[in-house]
Amino acid sequence: MIHDVVVAGAGPAGATAAYFLARGGKRVALLEKATFPRDKRCGDAWCEPALEILEEMGVLRELEAEGLVQWVRAGGLVSPSGLSFTSPDEGIRPSAPRVAAIKRMVCDERIARAARRVGAELIEGAAVREATLDGSLWNVRCKDGRRFQGRCLIAADGAKSKIARALGLVTTGANSVASRQYIKGGTHDFTSDGVLLYPPYALPGYVAFFRHSNGDIDLGCYLLPGGRVPPTQLKSLLQNEVSRDPYVREVLGDHAEPLERPGLSPLRLGGESRTHAERVLVVGDAAGQTDPLTGEGIHTAMVAAKIGARVLHEAFEEGDLSEARL
Repeated sequence: MIHDVVVAGAGPAGATAAYFLARGGKRVALLEKATFPRDKRCGDAWCEPALEILEEMGVLRELEAEGLVQWVRAGGLVSPSGLSFTSPDEGIRPSAPRVAAIKRMVCDERIARAARRVGAELIEGAAVREATLDGSLWNVRCKDGRRFQGRCLIAADGAKSKIARALGLVTTGANSVASRQYIKGGTHDFTSDGVLLYPPYALPGYVAFFRHSNGDIDLGCYLLPGGRVPPTQLKSLLQNEVSRDPYVREVLGDHAEPLERPGLSPLRLGGESRTHAERVLVVGDAAGQTDPLTGEGIHTAMVAAKIGARVLHEAFEEGDLSEARL
């Protein structure tokens, strides 16, 4: 079977692109190297633009009905000098931008399943080995020998994107890194929904706490370019600075039970100058579409993916999938 579009990577970027392409009538193969549920080390904070797309997909309503969404209504920040402000829970304020904590292990799968509901073919355990353009068709070969053909290709295979690198669209490496560690609900002393710390040792990055609906908290640290600590030293920073931070110690208390060891994810910030070629688009982390000031990439990836799907719909209608058109 020849697909209109083969999407490599079923994270928020790839699955969102697959959803809007399939909903518009395109034949889509959505390839995911892992098997759901699968995790992604991330801050688990979903901002307004991502929530709007989740609503459009019907995913947010599903998750809320199952009690898997924790709205961030009480929280604040701690400044580099130690000044702090945390707000009380004042309920939903219609004029305020929404933020919610939803575990990536849960939400990523729901987006991929939503894409399948509207017609995309979701293929799990399909790690792409190579993708080559033969005339007007992409030939995508997986490590297990399976092959897929498509008139267009979307590379949404993460910050290290083997596909975008092989095509010469991405030449830079990761320039940032994030960590995440879940702390078991009921064992910590965190009473807000979300708090950001900007300690001098992490600037221009930060430390973050977010509460999940089951009471677990997400303790994360983002190192951004330009700080005195390079991204390669995050593990040491977690051990020697974050773990000894007075606010962190106060939040964790004396009986905190980690549910995992801190895990790291590479980030590539700021966006690539070229995210297209003949019959191919690159979206999400693969294109570096991550906010350079915050390291947040979920909503930027989903917005870019929705735009990419629209561009492809228009290009198919015009019969022009050239590099210049895309």
